[in-house]
Amino acid sequence: MRLSIVSFLVLFMFGCSTLERPVYIRSYPKCIDVDTCFNIIRAVIESKWHIPESAAEKGLQAKLRVHLGDDKEVIKIVVVESSGDLEFDQTALDSIQLAKDFRELDGLSKEMFETNFRKFIMVFKPD
Repeated sequence: MRLSIVSFLVLFMFGCSTLERPVYIRSYPKCIDVDTCFNIIRAVIESKWHIPESAAEKGLQAKLRVHLGDDKEVIKIVVVESSGDLEFDQTALDSIQLAKDFRELDGLSKEMFETNFRKFIMVFKPD
C-alpha cells in the first residue's frame, strides 16, 4: 500500500498538474581550467540573453564587467562600454542578472578564481 501512495503522489505532483509550467533545471558542471570556465559562463549568459531584433542590423556591441562574490554569485555589473542603445545594454545586464551565479566555478582553485573570475569582462555582440 505504501508504494501505491508514493506512486499516486508522484503522478499527482508531476503527471497530473493542471498548470502546464515548464520546469527548468540548471545543471552545474564543474570546470577545471580557465578556457572551459569562460566557455561555460558565456553559454549560461547567452542562454539568458534576449537580443533585440534590431540589434544585429545596427552592429551594436556592449562590454560589461561582472564582479563575483566568494559564493560565485554576481554582486555587481558595470557597463564598461555602452552600445549607445539603452534597450540593448539592458538586455545584456538582464542576462547576467538572470544567470545570477556561476557554481560551475566551484572546482577552481582560489588563486585561479581570484585571478580570472573575481572580475571579468563580457562582450555582448549579436552574430
